[in-house]
Amino acid sequence: MLHHLNTATPLIRAGEWAQIAVADAPMDRLIGDMGLFLSEDETEAEPGINLQAASHGLGGLGDATRAMRLAIDHMFESTNIARIIVGADTRNLPSLALIRRLPFVETGTVEIDGGQEIEFALARPAT
Repeated sequence: MLHHLNTATPLIRAGEWAQIAVADAPMDRLIGDMGLFLSEDETEAEPGINLQAASHGLGGLGDATRAMRLAIDHMFESTNIARIIVGADTRNLPSLALIRRLPFVETGTVEIDGGQEIEFALARPAT
């Protein structure tokens, strides 16, 4: 579906966030949203996801994992980015679990608003 939308108007534009709905197709209901950001120099992208509580905690088969996998594929297929970056507060265990289910590699930790954020990256796959 993302690829179809991208043919009408580019979904991801340099220096901007694109917001897309996340739906549970079999149940025909909206369950959250996702933001996709492309850096100004178009070398990096960053996804962010927010799902309703009922969609949390489903492990590797969950809605967030599927949505992130689709977003990762779309970002690499529709842009020339070198990598995708994500981060999560060390206190946000569900987000960290999601990121760790995906092929991201931990790259470091930064101080944020009274806490720490773990940063991760995923390099463009070799062709």
